Amino acid sequence: SGDLYVGGVSAAHVISWALGPGATSGISSDGPFAVDGKMRLGGSSLQLSNARAEFSGVPIRGSVSWRENKNGKRLAVEIEGREIDTRWGGLNDFQMPAIVDILSKSVETASGDNVLPAWLSGDFGDVRLRVRADTLRNGSNELKDVNADIALRDNRIEIATADFKTPSGLSVSMEGSIAEPSKAPKGTLRFVIGAQNQEAVTTLANALGGEASRGRFTERLSDLAPFRLAGNLALSQRLPNAADIDVDGMASGGSVEAQLRLDGGIDHWREKSADILVRVKDGKAARWVANWLGGAEGFETSNSALNGGSG
Repeated sequence: SGDLYVGGVSAAHVISWALGPGATSGISSDGPFAVDGKMRLGGSSLQLSNARAEFSGVPIRGSVSWRENKNGKRLAVEIEGREIDTRWGGLNDFQMPAIVDILSKSVETASGDNVLPAWLSGDFGDVRLRVRADTLRNGSNELKDVNADIALRDNRIEIATADFKTPSGLSVSMEGSIAEPSKAPKGTLRFVIGAQNQEAVTTLANALGGEASRGRFTERLSDLAPFRLAGNLALSQRLPNAADIDVDGMASGGSVEAQLRLDGGIDHWREKSADILVRVKDGKAARWVANWLGGAEGFETSNSALNGGSG
């Protein structure tokens, strides 16, 4: 244990020297750097605390803890800064899987393999990530006002907080816990989502994936902007594989309140019984809901309510 200082003109060169040439394959943003802090190194553990770093003149601070024993692997990372680029750590153009893939049952390829990356499917071990940044970049995307505290342990995603905005006008705040993601998801999420314009809606739709990311649905969803909705998602609480969603807020200039009881879950709700109640004050929003449900036929509408059921 002791003080650590590493610096130079190329972070990629140092990482390649320490971990081998393959470790730098993801780094596309390189430059002068310096890292200092308190390090403790054991046979199967590493801890870097009170760390300060600078990449290409941009300062960040934080800590890293790694441990491996008979109970598995544990990694904890805390990082804070005005500007953070995931490529500094070798995560070139880092991408999250679609939200629908995480919250749906049995997401597999034709060969039976899980489509989620190892770090999210639990194969990597227990991970806790704490990030606070004015700007978080991953090469092609950018988030603003990021405040996230997320843990992946025992095949469960635990979100203490996840708040961020995008330059396009999307704002997201969520918390909750989901067990068995993409296999047999069970748990609850509370969320507040706002979209100021059609570009923000497109960003949201692409992040959601599944039906939401398909062109016609996204075009219709854009008609509701601007909107701000708060809600709760419950997975496998009422019935196995069911998804129950309660939402209220403002959309397209009017109030919206919705209750969805989807026995088939997030991505297969059309295949099983669905009980949907939506109350709106804006006619455009009512027409959008009717179109999303498959057309107005079979649904009752009034000045403020639209009810639908199937199965």
